[in-house]
Amino acid sequence: MKISSMLNTPSVKVILFLYDRGEARYADLLKLIPSRGTLSIILKELDEEGLIKRRVVASKPIRTYYSL
Repeated sequence: MKISSMLNTPSVKVILFLYDRGEARYADLLKLIPSRGTLSIILKELDEEGLIKRRVVASKPIRTYYSL
């Protein structure tokens, strides 16, 4: 398998995006991974593995931020 195809997985895309941006909202990540279901699964798995942090701001509307 080529390294370029390994780096093109949705999980790696999210990690590299967060590395570059520092922090992103769900809507920002949805532009990167256009499937809500896929994005939700990826974020849950990365959070459970401790690779990303999830921060919820109790405002109206509630805002969720993700970072490394």
